[in-house]
Amino acid sequence: MSPFHHREPGVAGAGLICPELATELIADGIHVHPDAVKLLFDVKGARGVCVITDAVYCAGLPDGEYGEATMKDGQVWLKDGSSLAGSSLTMLQALRNVVRFTGLPLAEVLPSLTEVPARQIGVSGRKGKLEAGMDADFLVLDSALELQSTYVRGRQVYAKKAADSPIG
Repeated sequence: MSPFHHREPGVAGAGLICPELATELIADGIHVHPDAVKLLFDVKGARGVCVITDAVYCAGLPDGEYGEATMKDGQVWLKDGSSLAGSSLTMLQALRNVVRFTGLPLAEVLPSLTEVPARQIGVSGRKGKLEAGMDADFLVLDSALELQSTYVRGRQVYAKKAADSPIG
């Protein structure tokens, strides 16, 4: 994608000014600068932003070489260094980043990680909200936005324990 320029706003400019478009955002501070994340939320609002990741297969693993890619500090580059190939960004870290980059409260940014993605993929009738008749897929986070438990269709499938092991 061509970069945003004041004389040629291009696709990025269209995403900013067209209310019917939801703008996808990789909120890792690498693909999109933290100030640009804040600008996007200021202009579009949470219901106009769809937070995504481009996490690759080695996400969650230690820095190192993985096939044709090298991962270091959350960035995944082709081994020859010619191109950024992805990141190790998780959705939970993306949530933390959006809150930190924008200064907005959790409740205000949450639709960008729940309602908007569900709407964009056509499952908003059963995903993206905690309401009667919905699937009840949700996380329980502490005040530091650390994962405490995970529920899928209302059933707990993970709870943080001393050993940090999933429920069996």
